Amino acid sequence: MKRVNNAELIKSYKEGNNEAFEILLGKYKLSLFNYILRMVGIKEVAEDIFQDVWIQVIKLLPRYREQNKFSSLLFKLANSKSIDYLRKNKRNLQCGGKVEGVQCRSEATSSIQSLIEKKEILSLLNNTVMELPAKQKEVFLLRQHSGLSFKEIAGILDCPLNTVLARMHNAILNLRKTLKEEK
Repeated sequence: MKRVNNAELIKSYKEGNNEAFEILLGKYKLSLFNYILRMVGIKEVAEDIFQDVWIQVIKLLPRYREQNKFSSLLFKLANSKSIDYLRKNKRNLQCGGKVEGVQCRSEATSSIQSLIEKKEILSLLNNTVMELPAKQKEVFLLRQHSGLSFKEIAGILDCPLNTVLARMHNAILNLRKTLKEEK
């Protein structure tokens, strides 16, 4: 199957090809949903925000021009809607909650013990990320789930590049410290 870029898909959608939109949705569905879920921590809320983001995208696409990466627009909308939800519900960005859908896959030769250890590590890492300070968590999750550069993340968050880099650096330091303590 030929790999089509976002600009071609958006152009095709604007010309009336709804299948182009489905392909675009499919490209970002998992990473965008996981980002939202990890921001808000509640699956049902993440599903609602995910739908809201795509509804807004549908409204914006007729006027959309490929000035920036489409993924930047998408994650900026998701970030904004997630933060709006958290503010409205007086929850901070450090909300806890189990992220569903994290699965460990083991090779056929892996033992059950190995699988259990992998799940424990993923669970610990997930919980540690959820406990990061709000701004560090935001940068860390955007970088992890969006595939965006730090410069693009700075644009989404409307802050200087050095601030984003410092937040990521501090997030990694905090993760290392907490995980080291858990050993």
